[in-house]
Amino acid sequence: MSEKYLFTWDNIPTEQEKNIEEENKLLNYLKDDCNINWIEGAKIRRSEDDKTICIHKGDKSVEMVIDENGEKAILDVGYGTTYDLKIKRANSEMRIYWRSAIFECNPEKPKLISGMGLGYTQEPVAYSR
Repeated sequence: MSEKYLFTWDNIPTEQEKNIEEENKLLNYLKDDCNINWIEGAKIRRSEDDKTICIHKGDKSVEMVIDENGEKAILDVGYGTTYDLKIKRANSEMRIYWRSAIFECNPEKPKLISGMGLGYTQEPVAYSR
């Protein structure tokens, strides 16, 4: 499995803060790798208890929550689709990584096929006769 650094959890702003660089890293990941097209210009906020990051725009939202063991962040992109993101600690910071075989097998970004979910691509099927 390959790992891709996404962002540092602690650098995502709470209600009164702003960190454009970290916000853009997270938004770009959601747009480019998760194919969330509405995400540009969305608002991002980390909860005061540091356990949740909420990204929203209008009536659409994405949520990321630290699991109770503090070992992974669970990304809920809606429609029953969730992803486990790896947490690595470095100098008291929580760095978030995407771990996926998709990046090893397919260097193009994952594609969303209606009803199939992220990562499924249409491949020709060969049947033996």
